[in-house]
Amino acid sequence: MAAETPVTAFNMTNTGDVAKREAFSLWYNDRASGSGTLSSPAWELVGYKLESSDMGIDYETDETKKDILGNTFVELAGPNRSFDLSSWNLIQGSKLQVDCMNALRYENEGGMAYLESGGDFCLVHHYAGVSGSAMLAERWKGCSMKPGRLGGDGGANLTTDITVTMGGTKEIGTAAISSGVMTFTKTDAPSAWPTSLS
Repeated sequence: MAAETPVTAFNMTNTGDVAKREAFSLWYNDRASGSGTLSSPAWELVGYKLESSDMGIDYETDETKKDILGNTFVELAGPNRSFDLSSWNLIQGSKLQVDCMNALRYENEGGMAYLESGGDFCLVHHYAGVSGSAMLAERWKGCSMKPGRLGGDGGANLTTDITVTMGGTKEIGTAAISSGVMTFTKTDAPSAWPTSLS
């Protein structure tokens, strides 16, 4: 498999065009209910009836230091990526919500282990790569899922909070989406990036 070529621009049409929020999507492989496996995933698009969500990138131990010559430099630890799914309406059809509920209900029967590292998620960058057929994507095969709240105001919808933290094996690749079905294809990373600096 040949190493992929890094993109040099986003795939919007004109200079100055902006990407819409839906151009960055999160997909969940429903392994817990048996409809998906690691080798044959059943991808569910996350976000229906969710009004706002961000992926936080935390470098944990970014540190500013000074050497003996008086030069200041910064060291960054590898980034932790977490998706905040807050105030998400409880909806019929969400496998992720159902799997989180069952994991808490059966916490002593293996549910906690699934929440800690059982999640298989894919991030798709619709704004980069070939739109629709070869968009940049990353798959993580050992993610944690942390249900944090279930409730809401009287007379309002029942909502939940779930935090997804990317972890385990990371694969880079591309995603194709047709009729709502996402297919992830693994690619090889270049041996170095940037390849040269002048």
